[in-house]
Amino acid sequence: MAKRSSTGLNSLSLQDLKTEINRRQRKLPALARARQKLLTKLAALDAQIASLSGLGSKGPSIGAYKGKGGKRKLAIGNRTGSGRRPAGTGLVDVLHKAIAGKTVGIEEAIKLTKEAGYVSESPNFKVMVNAALLKKSHFKRVARGQYTTV
Repeated sequence: MAKRSSTGLNSLSLQDLKTEINRRQRKLPALARARQKLLTKLAALDAQIASLSGLGSKGPSIGAYKGKGGKRKLAIGNRTGSGRRPAGTGLVDVLHKAIAGKTVGIEEAIKLTKEAGYVSESPNFKVMVNAALLKKSHFKRVARGQYTTV
């Protein structure tokens, strides 16, 4: 078992520790005020960005994310931060509207879904569409590889 070093907190007396805690606690109100000032400035910047971009009262969420190739990019958009699509714009819903009244194969379903405005960067989008077509409450298998809406 490794022997602990006598430097650090172990070498301080109880009084020294209490003094250090008090010193740090005295800094808290000033830090809280500085934080509040920065939050106020940030809110003003968000409002200014929202007014310039025309994204409404919610304003954009701005943050860095890793794009393709691992490069950091700046994301500016009207995102709520949840990373979820709005209700009614999921793959099954878009697919159901796109192939309504038609009998289609998987490749045609993919094409119609993308034409309907569904955006996906998934490398296995075909598998996702195939899985969506297997949902029996929305789609019916007419023949091998051919599906229609219910």
